[in-house]
Order: sequence, then C-alpha cells, then structure tokens
Amino acid sequence: KIQLQNNMSFNKIPKNYTINIRNNQLSRYKGSFNIQLDNQKRIFFKYEIEAYFNGFLSAITLNKNTKLNNSNTIQKSILFKNIRTKPIFSLDQMQSKQRIKNNTLLTTRNTLIIPIIKKGDLVKATIQDGGISIEFSAIALQNAKINDVISIKKENGKQFRAKVLTKNTVLVQ
Repeated sequence: KIQLQNNMSFNKIPKNYTINIRNNQLSRYKGSFNIQLDNQKRIFFKYEIEAYFNGFLSAITLNKNTKLNNSNTIQKSILFKNIRTKPIFSLDQMQSKQRIKNNTLLTTRNTLIIPIIKKGDLVKATIQDGGISIEFSAIALQNAKINDVISIKKENGKQFRAKVLTKNTVLVQ
C-alpha cells in the first residue's frame, strides 16, 4: 500500500518529468520526493509505504562465526517500516559476524560471507609475467573470499599481495 500526498492541484502528471529522490530516502518507509518538470517547476510529494518482504531471523541465539542454515534461522514476512540496514536474502555461504540474539533480523551488518581461505591455510600461489608462470606454496595471512586481495607468505618469509581465485589458489599481484 502506497500513500502519496501533494499540496498542489493538477489534473494529471505531465509527459516529461524527472523524479528526484535522495539516496538516504531509499531505505525509509516514509519521506518526500519531487518531480521536476520541463519548465523547471517542481511538484513535491510526501509518501508512506506499507510493504512486507521475506527476511531471515535467527531462530536461536547465534554465536560468532556460526554458519547460517534452515535449522538456526526462520524466514518470516517483515514490515519494511522496521528496517534499519540491508537484510540478507540468502543463507548460502553466510555466517554470523557477531553474537546474534534469538529472533533478530539477519542483515549485512550482523552477517558475512564465509571466507573460502582462512588465515594459516596453505595456498598455491602463481606469479605470471608475460608467458612465464611460476607456482609456489604460501601461507595465507588473513581470511578471504573470492576476488579479495590478501597477504601471503612464502616459507623463506617473503610476503606478497595476491588475489584469491579459488579455494586454494591465489594470483600474486
């Protein structure tokens, strides 16, 4: 349900116009926006949205780094009005970033993607220069997801920055 209010009287919205909504209004259930007409006049509107979406809640208290799944979460219809940060819409490869109390909405603030490389993991590193490619083993110095750039260390102690390609493969930058 969407309600619009306007203080001006007009019969119809003109053919050519631009809608102006500030970025910080996009996550709010009520606010204002304006329509800018070709003649540079603006028509201001107030809006209020009553909408629901399917979100995930914690079914139990989750400890830090708990893998999210169907047994420790529940999917529920959530009123858009109650949203403060972006909710997650999939549990795939997600874990809790911190301790999350029971019945808490799961969002990008309290969850994160599970790293495919963990600090201390052995990785296969590749250095490429033109047509030459050199491979060596190294230790990951931090957790990472695909496409993250991390620090790695060879056995001799020399450190490199490398981009994560797969679970155990990195490309030295």
